[in-house]
Amino acid sequence: MVNGKPPVDQKKLQRSDYHVAWICPAATVELLPSRLMLDEEHATPSYDTAYDDNVYIFGAMAGHNLVIA
Repeated sequence: MVNGKPPVDQKKLQRSDYHVAWICPAATVELLPSRLMLDEEHATPSYDTAYDDNVYIFGAMAGHNLVIA
């Protein structure tokens, strides 16, 4: 991410395109290794941040779109 904007080559899909969730309960330990295992990272789709302070990483692994939380 550069200046708060995703790189131009990142895909931006809709939230409904993601069917797999990978939950990282210990985000400080698990989030980075999980992120590095993605085959590709996608730009974050729009979602209501007013009531949600979780960190989400969107991407694909082995042909499946997934979100890491």
